[in-house]
Amino acid sequence: MIATTDSHNGYNFDRQALALLFQHRLVTSEQLRELLGPFKNPNWANKRLAGLHSRGLSDYVTKPIFGGGRPRIWFLTDAGREVAGGFKELRNMSSPPPKLDAGRALLNSDHTLDVVRTHVEFVRDARRRGDEYGPRDWVPEVYHRLSEARRDALMPDAVMRYTATTDEGRVHLRAFVELDRCTEVSEQLTSKLTAYARFYELTPIPLCLRGTTEAQAHRRPGRTSTPSSPGCCSS
Repeated sequence: MIATTDSHNGYNFDRQALALLFQHRLVTSEQLRELLGPFKNPNWANKRLAGLHSRGLSDYVTKPIFGGGRPRIWFLTDAGREVAGGFKELRNMSSPPPKLDAGRALLNSDHTLDVVRTHVEFVRDARRRGDEYGPRDWVPEVYHRLSEARRDALMPDAVMRYTATTDEGRVHLRAFVELDRCTEVSEQLTSKLTAYARFYELTPIPLCLRGTTEAQAHRRPGRTSTPSSPGCCSS
């Protein structure tokens, strides 16, 4: 369905744009329009983005891309981060966006925008298929601990929540997403794959047993516990 400017309330657009920038860190104008649209008149969305900038809630940098063009790459100012951080749906995010200025935004833009670009492709495909997958069903850099050791953890580029519609009914899918841009050495990639394998085989230990001898009974051979998984015990 193609949306019209009349069906998009300006306040709602502003709020959603701030939430997306808070969650995804860096997003181009085109990506924002794709995630929040589609719009019959893209200029309306561009004017709303310009309004956020004029109010000091967002800023942007430009950077040449392969094939030509210099898209605007948007990020939140300190004021924008404070406003969006108060949104109820964002208060429990495990990894809020870092403080950015123009220099940091340019340094982080390549990988971050490629991750968002991957997200946009899933959104497009979900619309075509009629599945449930929206702009905020892609959460970047969610921290997962594998054991009580602080450094024993993994952080995927994104966690994706996708609900597919099949002949048998709705299927809820969850996936870790890693985008390899060939910037890591083989040892780093091997370490990541090992961490994912360990997480897949992980057996949670109830909170009340952690740190006790009884905890050993809850460990299966070759598996690891995590302090971040909920549990309960009866007295």
